[in-house]
Amino acid sequence: MYTEEKFKMATPKTYRNQALFTGTSTVFILFYFFNPWTLKSFMNAKVFYECFSIFSIVELFGIPILLVSLSFYTWIYWRMSKVKPDYDGDEPYLVIYGGEESSTKMIIIE
Repeated sequence: MYTEEKFKMATPKTYRNQALFTGTSTVFILFYFFNPWTLKSFMNAKVFYECFSIFSIVELFGIPILLVSLSFYTWIYWRMSKVKPDYDGDEPYLVIYGGEESSTKMIIIE
């Protein structure tokens, strides 16, 4: 049934590795399952899933409303960027350049 080759693989090093693996697994299991913070979170898991269902319903309605409103604002800003000025390149008001004989310049100088 068992061959000698299989027993040759069982050396002290493999036993040591197996013991280390078993020991670390046991310590991890003890810390994970019997940790007070973990136990508290397991107790609060029911409350979490109740809140999660409420928030998922809020997100179900809230995200589409947010997307529609943001797309509307984006469309408005895009249209505003395409608006051309009311005048055809001419100044909408009269600019008076003060030459040497300008009445305003003569008043300021005197």
